[in-house]
Amino acid sequence: MTIVAVGNETMGDDGIGPFLAGLVRERREAGSWPTQTEVLCADPTMAVCCAAEGTPVLVIDAADMGLEAGEWRAVSAREVLPYAGGKGSTHSMSVSQAIQMADALGCLDRLRILAVQWGSLEPGSQLSAPVRERVPAMLDWIEKEAQRWP
Repeated sequence: MTIVAVGNETMGDDGIGPFLAGLVRERREAGSWPTQTEVLCADPTMAVCCAAEGTPVLVIDAADMGLEAGEWRAVSAREVLPYAGGKGSTHSMSVSQAIQMADALGCLDRLRILAVQWGSLEPGSQLSAPVRERVPAMLDWIEKEAQRWP
C-alpha cells in the first residue's frame, strides 16, 4: 500500500496528512510497522499515478465535511465520487479531481480516503488540539488498513 499524504504543515490542520505520514515513517524505521508501506507527501496526482500502476493507495487529507474539528472518516473513493468536484483545495490538483481522474482511468477501487475535519487553517500554526487528540486512533486505523492492503 502507498500512503499519499497531502497538505501543508504550516497551515494548521491542513498538515494532518504529512504529520501522520511522518509518524508512519518513524514506526517503519523503528521496525514497529508490520507491513511494507510506501509513504509519500505529495500532490493528489501521485495517488492516481500509483493507483493506475496497480498499487492500493490511501490518501490522507484535511477536509471540510461539516463535522467537529478532528472527526475523521475513512471511505472508498467510489463513495466520494458522487460528491467530487467540491468547494476547492489548497493543492494544485484537489483530491476531488484526483478521484474523478482515477475513475476515468479505471483505477478508482484502488483508492481509499482518510478525510480529517480541520478546525484551523491559520498560517504558521500547528495542528489544533481536537485534531491532535484523534491522531492515535487515526494511526491505529492506518496500521490496520496497511495490513489489509499489503
